Amino acid sequence: MPRMKKLTVVIPCFNEEKGIGKVLDAIPKAKLKELGFQTEVLVIDNNSKDKTAIIAKQKGAKVIQEKQQGKGAAIKAGFRLLSKNTDYVVMLDGDNTYKPQEIPRLIEPLESNFADVIIGSRLEGRINHHSMSSSHRLANWFFTFIVRHFYQANVTDTCTGFFAWKKPVIDSLLPHIKSKGFAI
Repeated sequence: MPRMKKLTVVIPCFNEEKGIGKVLDAIPKAKLKELGFQTEVLVIDNNSKDKTAIIAKQKGAKVIQEKQQGKGAAIKAGFRLLSKNTDYVVMLDGDNTYKPQEIPRLIEPLESNFADVIIGSRLEGRINHHSMSSSHRLANWFFTFIVRHFYQANVTDTCTGFFAWKKPVIDSLLPHIKSKGFAI
């Protein structure tokens, strides 16, 4: 019997008690198991003052405390603690902006060797009405236009918080991530 591939879901959080339970409940672990994946969930608690960590633990996630404030610091902490046998990494925000049910679709291009990195988008397809204000949508569209134009990158949401990577990509990127705050 072939080895199950390991998928690690990394969720950086700061005061996400209203969304983290919904996010964790929506991760399609049974579907992923059917597809041959063992799933591990890491919630990186970035000094939350609310019940984010408690809710995440109650929902079965492994909670990692990162004292250095900022999403970039939380992401680096999660990446540093990926298990050696992880094949794929998915990252999404803990505010329930993204649909975790889409994880199988996000990792399919990795699994088929079509790509090494997949960037999720809130600007293509349907978006939850609460996910982004009109001004943020306009700013995101502008930044996306600039990236597409100057870097010739096929990206539709430059401010996304929904990604999938093959683990070797994370291994090669990690030494170059220098963020000490929110930026990545």
